[in-house]
Amino acid sequence: MRGVGQTFGRRGVLYVAGLVIVAIILGGALMVTVEPSAAGGTDTLSGIWWATVTTVGASVNGSGPETFEGRLIALVLMLCGVAFITTLAGSIAAFFLGKESTVDTIKVHRQLDAIHEAVIRDSRGDSPPPNPE
Repeated sequence: MRGVGQTFGRRGVLYVAGLVIVAIILGGALMVTVEPSAAGGTDTLSGIWWATVTTVGASVNGSGPETFEGRLIALVLMLCGVAFITTLAGSIAAFFLGKESTVDTIKVHRQLDAIHEAVIRDSRGDSPPPNPE
């Protein structure tokens, strides 16, 4: 569950999710006003349902908006859906790459510490520590 929290808890995912929710509500309300036949009704909830379905890329009744304004609203909603999916995919990838990166970073720090100790010993003229073989 920690991974889910780290994936969805990233700031970018939350911002884009908030933007998508606002776009769905506004798009649904606008669509009911602009083109109620495409939205599936005249009430705001029908518009919000239509906007949600449009955002995720599904098609319920098979007919899209016919007016320029309706098509523009649909286009914005589809782009919001694509933005959310790509942001979520990027966040998931960053989570997995972050785990790998942490392991690599620890290895690099250990190697740098060993090099640092060798440089300090060499600058003092100390002999290297005995080989544990």
